[in-house]
Amino acid sequence: MDAKGLRTHYRKSDQVRATFDRNQEEGAAYFRRYVNFILSHVPCSTAGILDIGCGSGWSTLALRNAGHRAFGVDLHSNPEAKEGGEAFHYVCADATTLPFRDSSMDLVGMHAVLEHLPNPEGALVEAMRVLKPKGRLVVVGPNLLSVGLALKYAARKSWKAIRNRGRWEVRTEEMPRHPFGNTLPEAY
Repeated sequence: MDAKGLRTHYRKSDQVRATFDRNQEEGAAYFRRYVNFILSHVPCSTAGILDIGCGSGWSTLALRNAGHRAFGVDLHSNPEAKEGGEAFHYVCADATTLPFRDSSMDLVGMHAVLEHLPNPEGALVEAMRVLKPKGRLVVVGPNLLSVGLALKYAARKSWKAIRNRGRWEVRTEEMPRHPFGNTLPEAY
């Protein structure tokens, strides 16, 4: 899938981003471990933080509520999270072409992002470009070598095929690539 197709998929899909019907408490709880991990690595008291792949913006909002200048970036342009009823600094952009100046951020965070990108190296290069010289890059993602996680996805795809009377999804060209497979044969 090309970058344009991927952008369209991520903008329309309800399975890509965690949504909480604007419930800040649920959104904050879901991203608590990631946000706490980020906060434990912030290099200064009021840091400029870029939250790449922030989805609906809950992690970015939590970082702002912790007193930082946090900015969210994702492929869609409709953040669910709001700060005091207003949208916070949220940008619709591709991780490989960030609309921020060189050396402008103290910390760049990515939660479950790289495994979804067709060009993860390009995203990392861009993240390093916007980081200040002593800035920190924090990347959090799934353990793609986990047998348990692989079994979970295989079981999920099997159950879906059983519910569909033995029929499973067939790979199409437009279908994004999930690390554990999108179809039953890929999951196995």
